[in-house]
Amino acid sequence: MTSFLLLLPPGFVQAQWSASAGALSDFRFRGVSLSDRRPSLQVSGAYDHTSGLFAGGQATTVDVGYDHERSRLLLLAYAGYARRLTDLWSVEAGGLWYSYPDNAHTRESDFGEAFAGMTRGAWSARVFHSRDYLGQGNRSWYVQAGWVHALADDWSLFVQAGRQWRPDASAAQEAADAHRRTDARVGVQYVWRRIQFEASLVGNDIRDGNCPETAYRCRTGVTLGAAYLFP
Repeated sequence: MTSFLLLLPPGFVQAQWSASAGALSDFRFRGVSLSDRRPSLQVSGAYDHTSGLFAGGQATTVDVGYDHERSRLLLLAYAGYARRLTDLWSVEAGGLWYSYPDNAHTRESDFGEAFAGMTRGAWSARVFHSRDYLGQGNRSWYVQAGWVHALADDWSLFVQAGRQWRPDASAAQEAADAHRRTDARVGVQYVWRRIQFEASLVGNDIRDGNCPETAYRCRTGVTLGAAYLFP
């Protein structure tokens, strides 16, 4: 619900539509708060076909930008192909597009990523690559691993960690160690009827001086969320 890792499908499934609408206490993207550590609304939809093709999107309220040129909406669209190799193993590949449609200034930060990944039971790993990260003309690599474990009826525990590096970083960014970062997240989910609840602890190793906009956006914190699942 609060993570693109959880948004993307874990593998080959039956053809179906799905959607959700909910609220978060703080919207984090790879460890950084994009909602200024304030509540955020989120809606998403997805379609998974029996052929392995899948596509979907997500809209989330955010608070990013500078001075009066701030964006309040982040859109994500994705599509790809997943294939089951065995009862345990599956692979997938596709692309994502991130956009801030409500502000011309932040729209310059729109960018796309290609991804490839695999899952084995409860374990998953993905690699994301962008040739124009945040519209800055720099390449970015992001490696993400996750694990989900069913605790009891309708309860599950999840853990995920990611590592990003930007090989085209400037000398100043490298000196400040701002061209690479690690984030991690651990939490629990509970589903009651059609409502999914989530609580997680999110952190990263970004220094205060390297955090976008303000330092507290990158500090470790607890996020809470609830969403209604359709159908």
